[in-house]
Amino acid sequence: MRDDARSRVYAAEDACFAETLYSETLGMAGVASLADRLFTDRWWVANVDRYPTIEPTRVESRHSYADSEGLVIRLDLTAENCAVLGHEAAHIAAAVLFPDRPLAPHGPEFRAVMADVTRLLCGPAAADRLVRSYRDHGLDLTARTWPEPTPGPARGLYGLWRLRRTMSD
Repeated sequence: MRDDARSRVYAAEDACFAETLYSETLGMAGVASLADRLFTDRWWVANVDRYPTIEPTRVESRHSYADSEGLVIRLDLTAENCAVLGHEAAHIAAAVLFPDRPLAPHGPEFRAVMADVTRLLCGPAAADRLVRSYRDHGLDLTARTWPEPTPGPARGLYGLWRLRRTMSD
């Protein structure tokens, strides 16, 4: 299926996450640890119930991607951060939440799921900023047909994960 929205999705997400803590480099071990928080969250388990592995791409690769059938998220070495983890996890979740529909990789279904994954990982303010950014870039979102994530910490799972990590250092 054609991916006409890809560049606008990337631009909208960059406008939302660039130069924030959500784009700080965590390293592969850090991303894997944060992914564990996401994939064991009650909302994720109840609605997606997939636990993809986190792996690096080949050294020469410059693209991160999710394999929803093989349940693998492969991250480019320059993309070991919360924002890219959320983006790739949203691809996995969209495949589960829309099982009987052919999906454009960055279409309105993906964007709706990405907003909810952002709500989990980064908190409601970041999710609202992302939705506004999508709309500012001329992108719509499909209406949610699954339960909304329960409001969690203001800075999401990432905020709690980062706080615990800095307190243990």
